[in-house]
Amino acid sequence: MLALIPLFIVLPMLGAFLIPLVEKLFKKGSSTLAVIIATASLSLSIFALINRASYPFIYKLGGWAAPVGINLVLDGLSALLLITINFIAFNVIIFSVKYMDKFTSKAAFFALLFLMLTGLSGVVLTGDLFNLYIFLEIASLASYALVAFGGESEEFEASLKYAFMGAFASLTILFGIVLLYCLTGTLNLALLAQIFRTIGINSVSTAGTPAIFLALALFLTGFGIKAAGT
Repeated sequence: MLALIPLFIVLPMLGAFLIPLVEKLFKKGSSTLAVIIATASLSLSIFALINRASYPFIYKLGGWAAPVGINLVLDGLSALLLITINFIAFNVIIFSVKYMDKFTSKAAFFALLFLMLTGLSGVVLTGDLFNLYIFLEIASLASYALVAFGGESEEFEASLKYAFMGAFASLTILFGIVLLYCLTGTLNLALLAQIFRTIGINSVSTAGTPAIFLALALFLTGFGIKAAGT
């Protein structure tokens, strides 16, 4: 299972880049490839849930350990979220095979959808705040385009409003990340949890704690706006 963890991100990323190319070679190739990738991702999520007795799985990209390296962490919560994301995506793609025929580019829709799934899977699996921010922005950018995909004026207006809200939320989250890094010297989520326990996050008299509360308030505001926009 450990070696399969990157596939949760790699599979939809491949779909996002390969589907437009396949569509140029085979007229109905985009739908077939989209269904195959969605089925593989859902099957992988089910397999991850079956192997829950061995949680957590920590995949170290490039073999580098935290805080230098990037970790992908698969535990009970991330497995539940992954199977939820991929189950919904699978049903959306199955429904879209026929429904998207009335739009000009089914391949573009599938590519954007898989790009959003890449970001969402990364958000669920990443073990540090900075890459969580990066994956969240990937998902957000794809969702902006999906909102406007129909090409109607109302959809463009909604997408523009969503993008402005998302940009403000992204800046808020980024300020929180910078502040938290200045205070703790790390963005690894596991190390941050240890630091919070060590300094006594519930004690406002502890040095640095008010600033940490400010960072948490920035996160609450930014992620709250992101959630409201979706």
